[in-house]
Amino acid sequence: MRQLEESFSVPLLVRHSRGVAPTEAGSLLFERALRIMQLISDTEQEVARLGGVAREIVTLGLTPSIIQVLGSELLVQARERVPGVFLSLVEDVSYELVEAMTDGKLDLALAYDLADRPGPSKTAVLDEDLLFLTAPQLSDSEDPITFAEAMTHNLALTGKRDMVRHLTEAAAARMGLPVPMMFEVQSIPALRDIALRGLAACIMPYGTAINEIKRGALVGRRLVEPAITRTLYLFRPTGRPPFFNEAALSLLIQDMIVLLKDAIGPLARYHADYLPNG
Repeated sequence: MRQLEESFSVPLLVRHSRGVAPTEAGSLLFERALRIMQLISDTEQEVARLGGVAREIVTLGLTPSIIQVLGSELLVQARERVPGVFLSLVEDVSYELVEAMTDGKLDLALAYDLADRPGPSKTAVLDEDLLFLTAPQLSDSEDPITFAEAMTHNLALTGKRDMVRHLTEAAAARMGLPVPMMFEVQSIPALRDIALRGLAACIMPYGTAINEIKRGALVGRRLVEPAITRTLYLFRPTGRPPFFNEAALSLLIQDMIVLLKDAIGPLARYHADYLPNG
């Protein structure tokens, strides 16, 4: 990095005790470098495509809950419906997917987000209400549960960067309620296991525990007063040129969103600004 700074004769990083931060020149260089790398990748794929030796490679990021709901059928559909594309799936939590896209590692992503931020462009597609999940022996009802009542139960929550944790704490703060966190767990499977063992309740999206709910191993109750809602966005890099198979890919992603909404059921609805057939 110092060699680059010497080459450009301008500081690219501000160095301090907590680490480093980019200067205005450093941010510009980073943005241009990502665009150059994308241009090189696009050029390689276009030349190969014209030579008839390769398909377009598209890296799609999805959250664990979406993978749970839609499964590997995504790859089968992509291969059948968009034969000119090799679809590579990346599974990770939302904040990691957004960071990966910002770093130029993803072409598209369906992920949940809290607020506007610089970087990838995004389109809100679905709003989804979260569930209060417990083992059957800890629940005497499947009816909706108020948020205030949910906060009287011992909870297992994800780490501080996770959206569900943020939404839960924000709602509790607005109502002046303490969050009775018994366990903090970074792993979704471990969180689910705590709920299955009856050690604590948790607040999770339907897709994360879809199989356990269907077989009756967990009871999912809709949170109300207020509902805790997250928004799903379609992310793509800012300024990225259209894919070679843009129209077919757009239809595939749109159908994925429709399937996801149908699978989640009444907990999900299209975002107010999203037109699935538009």
